[in-house]
Amino acid sequence: MTDGRAGGSRVRTVFLGSGAFGIPALRRLAEHPDVELVGVVDPEDLVGEIGSALGVRDSVSGRRVLTAEERRDVRTRIAQQLDQASTLLVLDNCEHLIGAVADLVAFLGTLTSEQAPGLPDKIAPVASGPAVPAEQVSTVSQDDKTFHPGHVAIPRGGRLWIVNNDTRTHNVRIFDPALDFDSGAQEPGETVEIDFPATGSFLVFCGIHPKMELYVDVAPK
Repeated sequence: MTDGRAGGSRVRTVFLGSGAFGIPALRRLAEHPDVELVGVVDPEDLVGEIGSALGVRDSVSGRRVLTAEERRDVRTRIAQQLDQASTLLVLDNCEHLIGAVADLVAFLGTLTSEQAPGLPDKIAPVASGPAVPAEQVSTVSQDDKTFHPGHVAIPRGGRLWIVNNDTRTHNVRIFDPALDFDSGAQEPGETVEIDFPATGSFLVFCGIHPKMELYVDVAPK
């Protein structure tokens, strides 16, 4: 049994493997969503199965398999439904889907949190970026939970485009007295635009994956 609660989240998720003990006792603790996942083989069916168990509208289409756009919509509806009250969500027999479950829980924890997403150990403002030289580019890619490049330089008043080429949802954040930015949920394929009106060095990070860090140096024109 694994507790997947995110800090400050209104949703507490418990993962139960096939060998978990005390499940009947756990289920008697309170009324809560209990989703059986033993019959789900494809990770892409995870969101539809959970949405169907929760009674989320449009969770299951006539073809059973949801499109990527439908999965994103249902996932957001799941977060909205769970955010109505503090919730214990039990995902049973999900060890074979643990990667997809972990990504979903991170997403739900961000959108249903009563607090800001967990911040990196270092938060902006920063005196300078990392040791690697800054690249003069205006577009940054997200791939495999990493910003590419990880250190860029733009002029004051410039705009930075961050493209999600990953298979995961991200949340682009800047926490700085000169610039407070929160992109919200950035789905795969979506682009976030950030204007930098002030000079300085800024730390950009992902609210869902806080170890993702991008340093942006903004210089006078």
